[in-house]
Amino acid sequence: MRGIDVAKSTVERHMIKHPKPASPTWRTFLANHVSCLASIDFFTVPTVRHRVLLVFVVLAHPRRRVVHFGITEHPTAAWTSRRIVEAFPWDTAARYTIRDRDSICGDVLRGRVKAMGIKEVLIAPRSPWQTPFVERLIGPIRRDVLNHVVVLGKRHRHRVLKSRFACYHGARCHMSLDGDAPAAPIWLARPRSSRRPPPLCPARASQLPCRPDRATTNASGASESRISGRTGVPPPRRRRARRGPRSYQGSCVSRVQVASRLPSPAMAPSTA
Repeated sequence: MRGIDVAKSTVERHMIKHPKPASPTWRTFLANHVSCLASIDFFTVPTVRHRVLLVFVVLAHPRRRVVHFGITEHPTAAWTSRRIVEAFPWDTAARYTIRDRDSICGDVLRGRVKAMGIKEVLIAPRSPWQTPFVERLIGPIRRDVLNHVVVLGKRHRHRVLKSRFACYHGARCHMSLDGDAPAAPIWLARPRSSRRPPPLCPARASQLPCRPDRATTNASGASESRISGRTGVPPPRRRRARRGPRSYQGSCVSRVQVASRLPSPAMAPSTA
């Protein structure tokens, strides 16, 4: 250029650098593919006979539903692959499966998952925060069930978990689901303005969490509150107006008359 030799490094140093677009974060990946994600994980359960049972959980992200769970004392890759097939029969398999780097998931599981058309997404080592949904499921199970129930064996563990998941699907509210439970009822497919809760058994209504913005309908068609269980929604409580100190100003009783009615110190009864 005009007889002046300029090195390439000099030109690159003075050129305008355009910033590269930032790569998507892990949270962005979860938000973009939430409709086709599923998480799998194991958690341990000690028994009264000092044995350790492992519970395998498959959680679907769209509605936070537990699609399958299994209990075993000696998990293997073949056993885990059979649980995956039972969790996603026919063409219901998720597109991505998020799991940790557990040694139980061997080549047999990888081959079965690949044959089902599922792509495995492995989280970083010692990073349970990258599977937040399934960890959020296991935490309340430990605090609400395992810390208060002594497990006798595999059958007892299966009954306890089955009862827990039934309550989780029907009554566990989620903020990400607009305050609804993971079990998707038919009325959720309607527009938001015309949504109405389905009829509910009166005996079941007392077991549901407090939802003051909803009322159920019993067999006779009368409205029933989920909070109190009585017929009809209770009316809102009225706030009482705060009253200040009583004043005699503007009344027919003057301050002199009030003072004359008070007992004098001489007329006060003695305590001697």
